[in-house]
Amino acid sequence: MLYEVLNRFRLIGLCNHAAVVIHSSIINYRSDDVQMAMSLPFQWFIPDSTIRELQLLTRSQLFGNRAQNLLNLIHTTMAAGKGRIIDRNVEDLYQLDGVPAATRKDFYDGGLVFIFGDMGKMAEFIEKTPVDFDIHVLFNPHWKCSDVSGCEIWSLPVAKRMLANLPWKQANVLENTVKVSNPIKNIKVIRAYDKNQNEVARFSGSTLEKVKNMAGGEGVIYTSPSMPGRLLKFYRNNLPKGNRLKKIRAICGLPLPHVAFPQELLYDESGNLIGIAMNPCPGRSLADVKAMGWQGYDPDAVIRNLALVLLELHALHIMVGDLAEQNVLVDQNNQVYLVDTDSFQLQNYPSGGVRSEYCHRDVKLNELNSALRQPQHEDFAWSVLLFHIVCWENPVMQKRAVDDDRQLCWQNFSFPLEAADIQNNRVNEELFEIWKQQPMVLRKQFSEEFHFRRSHPIGSWLKALEL
Repeated sequence: MLYEVLNRFRLIGLCNHAAVVIHSSIINYRSDDVQMAMSLPFQWFIPDSTIRELQLLTRSQLFGNRAQNLLNLIHTTMAAGKGRIIDRNVEDLYQLDGVPAATRKDFYDGGLVFIFGDMGKMAEFIEKTPVDFDIHVLFNPHWKCSDVSGCEIWSLPVAKRMLANLPWKQANVLENTVKVSNPIKNIKVIRAYDKNQNEVARFSGSTLEKVKNMAGGEGVIYTSPSMPGRLLKFYRNNLPKGNRLKKIRAICGLPLPHVAFPQELLYDESGNLIGIAMNPCPGRSLADVKAMGWQGYDPDAVIRNLALVLLELHALHIMVGDLAEQNVLVDQNNQVYLVDTDSFQLQNYPSGGVRSEYCHRDVKLNELNSALRQPQHEDFAWSVLLFHIVCWENPVMQKRAVDDDRQLCWQNFSFPLEAADIQNNRVNEELFEIWKQQPMVLRKQFSEEFHFRRSHPIGSWLKALEL
């Protein structure tokens, strides 16, 4: 599909001397398709962040071979003089709060074609990049890159008009849930079904054993002798229905070993989804590991492993939504596990709740169940999580004091630090000393994120952290 669309664009000659810029989500296209596309007479520009993300993805059980094949193709293309790595992120073209977009002319004086393998990232790029007739986008109106219908390369102004008419932008609203009417212990027959809708277990609620010190806002965790090796999460107050139910069914059984996706769905006698069965995840929460002073743990390894899991999820068109240190578990080998997966955002199914300290200021808290979050919102939550790891503290607690009893969040709080600060009377002195000890590149990226000037992808953070 890539080859056909790029070759048609070349033959029509709509953009002379065009070069192609690829995002790491191109991993969703077939390797042979990318190989054929790279044989065409274009220059190929690969952002440094894309290279770093692909390098990390080579460790993935699910995407490792494709990532390695892409890196091999990039190396071959560069050796042939048809490509080079650029010290730019795709996000550098965004115009955020009056900061001038990075010019293209400093690395190329012709037109550019941007290719994404994720519709969410493509849409964010189209919406936020200022109008430029020399910028083109391979417009794919489908989540699946194997679906070629309607795919075409459009100039950015045309792509903006096309995007406005896409039905996917209308989020599948997560409706209000059904109230729980019967205590779990009183349910006589609970049926467990796998992702193929095969019944794999049947048991009574009276056989359940509650797991101590393990519960969330939405559910309570049990075990059952009828489902050995599984943790059973039963919804506490509300049962999913409609689009919320469809989303949970869609993520059931997804093949990522370090993400606690539902493995089976649990139904009562009336056919209501009352819970999910998951593989147990070893380890402590990231919050607990940090509170222990990282004793016995390697923060760099934890960051790398967490970045890999996030990249794998993004390649599956999934955003965590409620990315927080409470939802990240770390084992003794520094491997991370993500839990609370039924609140993930999948394609155009919204994620739902989010903790305020990780919530980008543009996310409207009254629309969490009805609006899709953008990749930059996930990048923001990732940067807050990194701040917790690197600087040991919540970034919204950097002020020395506040003049009222508000719960600080990004909607009512201004980050008081800048990269070049050497003196600042508005912040806690101890925390400011930690800030000053960080490399300038880290302080710059944190301040750009927290002042909402620029979004940084995972690959950019890997570079800044020298991982």
